[in-house]
Amino acid sequence: MIKQFILEGTKRNGYYFFGNIGVGKTTLITGIARILTAFLTSPMQYMPMPKLLKLLTSIEREDKDKIERFERLPLLVVDDFGLERFTTDNQEALARDFFSYRYGNLHTTFICGNADVRKFQTKNMFYRQISDYLNDAEAYKVFEIKGQSRRK
Repeated sequence: MIKQFILEGTKRNGYYFFGNIGVGKTTLITGIARILTAFLTSPMQYMPMPKLLKLLTSIEREDKDKIERFERLPLLVVDDFGLERFTTDNQEALARDFFSYRYGNLHTTFICGNADVRKFQTKNMFYRQISDYLNDAEAYKVFEIKGQSRRK
């Protein structure tokens, strides 16, 4: 994947890593992102999904440039995907718009979560949209990380 991204210029919208808790998903994706950042000299941001959702909903409408900075980051690592809780329709809409912008503008997003993307179709509209993106084999590559939990 790193070879394709750097040497061959193969770029996807993103990568989705899923697996049980403690198998090393976060360690793997942040390591890959750091290597890409070093080679591509592009800024990278790591953000757990619950924190990203909180950030999106706390920013005042008048301060859209803060959201746009995150939307336009060349590389975003979103961890703990699926652990967020939408408390309003507005939160869900903001998240949908955010990921839709990144997907439509080919900004690379690494997503890490515990759930298999095929299960996302049964959730709300946001998860159905993300599931559609992740099932687009030309845009996203999905990896299941297997192994025993290293957490004690």
